[in-house]
Amino acid sequence: MNLERIYERIHDAWSNIKFNVFPTKDGLLRFEASAALEGVGDDILIATIIGDRALAIDFIFDYINATEEAYQKINQFNELNLFYKAYIRHDGFLVINYHAPVIDEEQAAQEFNYALLGLAEESMKKSLLPITKLTFQEK
Repeated sequence: MNLERIYERIHDAWSNIKFNVFPTKDGLLRFEASAALEGVGDDILIATIIGDRALAIDFIFDYINATEEAYQKINQFNELNLFYKAYIRHDGFLVINYHAPVIDEEQAAQEFNYALLGLAEESMKKSLLPITKLTFQEK
């Protein structure tokens, strides 16, 4: 797969977002972007890695304390969402992860679109809001 063409497709489709592209190494395309998710109250960092056969996106939200309440809400979110999985990262950030196998450049770009559009759907925001209410910006 031509990683540059995948990035061009994504960049063209999401020209309103400023992407920071990292040098390609190990056959992986890496880029990040910051975005706001209306109705949720957190700005998010969209960290993307695309390789020959897979795409992975981490939507990184604000900090969250690893409490029983937080884990219960994360488990509820994970039960409701097949393609997105929430967890608390080792440094305390809330992360929503999206993985998809890809077989060609077009599918890789489409999966990126699906992931972003899916996260912005009202039903997704509804299941995400209970978790993001527990997040905070400064540690």
